[in-house]
Amino acid sequence: MPVALGSTALTETFVPQARARAMPVLRAGHTAGFVWGFTAAQYPRTVLRVRFTDDDGLDWEIGNDLQLKKLDYRDW
Repeated sequence: MPVALGSTALTETFVPQARARAMPVLRAGHTAGFVWGFTAAQYPRTVLRVRFTDDDGLDWEIGNDLQLKKLDYRDW
């Protein structure tokens, strides 16, 4: 769904169902965003990670540092 970034800028953002721990399949060529009800300035030491499985069944994680890491096993 469109989410306002400022006075006129919009971006498409995925809105998960309440209390969801996983996102449905994200198809090739599509994008997703995440929105929280707080800012990084309010919680500067917050660490966020996104984990996902690619089309080949490999598991990955990306965090605040934007470094993509291949996971050896899936623990979620």
